[in-house]
Amino acid sequence: MTQLFRTFLIFLCLLTNIAAFAIEPAQPAPTKTETIQTAFPEGKKLHDAHCVKCHQSMTFEKPDDIYSRPERIIKQYDSLKTQVQRCVTNTDLMWFEEEVDNVSHYLNEQYYHFEIKE
Repeated sequence: MTQLFRTFLIFLCLLTNIAAFAIEPAQPAPTKTETIQTAFPEGKKLHDAHCVKCHQSMTFEKPDDIYSRPERIIKQYDSLKTQVQRCVTNTDLMWFEEEVDNVSHYLNEQYYHFEIKE
């Protein structure tokens, strides 16, 4: 092996190592719920922290599918709020009415678009 070729290989190895440190590792693409802009950030935060994991197990890793499936049973805002309260009860969360309202408003804004009669 010639000295020039050996020097070239050493240079190439050094260059590869420098490039490996200079390139940042790829970040995973954000999920749909991470990129959503909302008027109800508290509802989104509660939803993402407490609802997504359970819904992923029910919809095979696509938590949003539970809200958009054709056979969904929620047909009006009052039913949505009742379902959120049912989920809270079934998962032993200790939420105040305000937290149920925040999540219900967030879900309505993002998925259901029901008229709210208050």
